Amino acid sequence: MQAPAPASDRYGLVWPGKDAARRQVQEPARGALEPLFDRSVGFETARHDVIEGENLAVLRLLQTAYHDAFKLIYIDPPYNTGRQFIYPDDFRHSVADWQELSDGTADAGGRYHSRWLTMMYPRLALARRLLRHDGLIAVSIDDREVHNLRLLLDETFGPENFVAQLIWKKKSGGGGDVDLFVTDHEYVLVYRRGPGATVGMDRDAQVSTSYPHTDEQGRRYSLERLDKRSLGYAPSLDFPIVGPDGTEHRVHHADPRNKVTRWRWSQQSVRERYDELVFRGGHVYTRNLEKEGARPRSLLVDERFGRTRTGKTDLKALFGADVHDFPKPVRLIAHLVAITTGPDDLVLDFFAGAGTTGEGVLEANGRDGGRRRCVLVQLPHPTPKGSAARNKGLRTIADTCRERVSRALTARGCDDGLRAWRWREPLCPPWSLDASAKPAALEAELRRAMDPIPPGASPRELAHELALAAGVPLHAPLVPQTGLGEGVWRADDLLIFLGDRFEEAMIEPLAALGAPRVLLRDAAFAGRDDLLLRLRAALHAAGADACWTV
Repeated sequence: MQAPAPASDRYGLVWPGKDAARRQVQEPARGALEPLFDRSVGFETARHDVIEGENLAVLRLLQTAYHDAFKLIYIDPPYNTGRQFIYPDDFRHSVADWQELSDGTADAGGRYHSRWLTMMYPRLALARRLLRHDGLIAVSIDDREVHNLRLLLDETFGPENFVAQLIWKKKSGGGGDVDLFVTDHEYVLVYRRGPGATVGMDRDAQVSTSYPHTDEQGRRYSLERLDKRSLGYAPSLDFPIVGPDGTEHRVHHADPRNKVTRWRWSQQSVRERYDELVFRGGHVYTRNLEKEGARPRSLLVDERFGRTRTGKTDLKALFGADVHDFPKPVRLIAHLVAITTGPDDLVLDFFAGAGTTGEGVLEANGRDGGRRRCVLVQLPHPTPKGSAARNKGLRTIADTCRERVSRALTARGCDDGLRAWRWREPLCPPWSLDASAKPAALEAELRRAMDPIPPGASPRELAHELALAAGVPLHAPLVPQTGLGEGVWRADDLLIFLGDRFEEAMIEPLAALGAPRVLLRDAAFAGRDDLLLRLRAALHAAGADACWTV
């Protein structure tokens, strides 16, 4: 057996800090999402979610509830320009950091890219788990990191899952401040989760094909010759076809000694689909039915995809001021959403910025009557003092994102609603000590574990926290259950009992609710294991698959 190649001889993307980035992927989720009722729009029935928090922590929290859930993930991450925009985007290591990471052996040029790669790797790896198997991820990027991002996506999604490298024209003019070339474009790298992913038609594309004919059903069509020269000659595809009038048709070779023409269909296809053929003017044709739009193209250069200035205009239309630097145009995101998702799909953006993806989803829904949902995640980075955003009361970029989606809903007369959330430490923290802890600390943790729900905790907020941890998506309504006292909630297939005391008379009514999964407050049974056992038996008899306590 041949020995494996040493690591230094293997092909792939390598940088100081990669091992640490890999370890971050395996770290457990911590924290919780606090519902912000006063910053939401129609919280109980809302379809869209905006989460304020560091996106890596939030991605970990979403793993259970949103595994294989999103049809599209679009992100516009920081571009590592070395300049400071509103969102910090300089991920270069200091010289001291670099020497420590690289053990002093790497060249200084890599400092520019290493921290950016370390930042991106775990987020992309976790994002992949959230994509449906037929889902797609689209990532905006510029020239500085497109080469590294392509290799990074090859590693996290697999090079076989590369779909396209789109080129978006971001400028219409300008460029007088550059030395050599005016950079007119950016990129959108598109990868799929697996081979089942598809891309739909670009319904707004202008097509040059004319459709002069009409069939029996009133459908317009053009004619396409069955014989082709550009497909490569094959003897098995050079055979006679007899028309309805008995005329024999053959592929035409301008030079019989150099055969280059062939039929597009095999003999079997001709036999099976003979009625679809059209014989006219001595040639054989197939019908090319008129399509709505055209296949999407990799060049996004038309005005209909917007420019950087269009993104600023979009925001100004909602806020009356330039409240964010360099937002993507709504038209670009709406196009990506429209061609990659169906009308009821779920979209994620965990570098949400000023919320363009949220408005893009609303725009796509407005065009085709869809009911797509979106989840947006944005770090609460402060807006600059004295900026237009701060003057509008937007203290953080997360504030801008929330307010933008809220205003876009109002501007479109849309009743979808918006749920606002914020990452925080959990109300019901998990076990936090190991066996090496000192006896006093261990005893205190054991006492807390007997009833981990702290005094004064909001039952409603706690129910939301436990529901997400149990795999219930954020948009599932949390419905209080009447007749069983305080603290009983239903979220999707999960029934949550957080009451202070469980009584025997509650067994049958609780079981009658028919929830597949039940979460109970252990302290509510006050050591009455017999009561808990009888409840478990009743729940199982009523069809519950799982019952556990907290």
